[in-house]
Amino acid sequence: MICCRFRADSSARKPSRDQDREIMSATNGIDQFLVAPRNAASTGDLAAFEQAMQSVPGAAILQRAGKAGQPRLVVALPAASASHLREQFSATLIIEPNAPLKPF
Repeated sequence: MICCRFRADSSARKPSRDQDREIMSATNGIDQFLVAPRNAASTGDLAAFEQAMQSVPGAAILQRAGKAGQPRLVVALPAASASHLREQFSATLIIEPNAPLKPF
């Protein structure tokens, strides 16, 4: 069993969605997304997504993960391209924002 303790002071508050967007927009418009098939039959669409990413300037696969039959990707995409790819693949792939990139 894993147990965690959290400080209950004001400095430990989770940032709001607006603050997350500000942080993400401060990274030159490149955001991280988690991409995974909606079901086992959609696994082939992940390869099609990777092919589509190749034509997007600034796009990159940051991590390949998952287990057999349940692959997933963590990708970096420009915000405008992410919207386009989400429209194209939303029926078969889950494309959700990952933890925001924070500038150093």
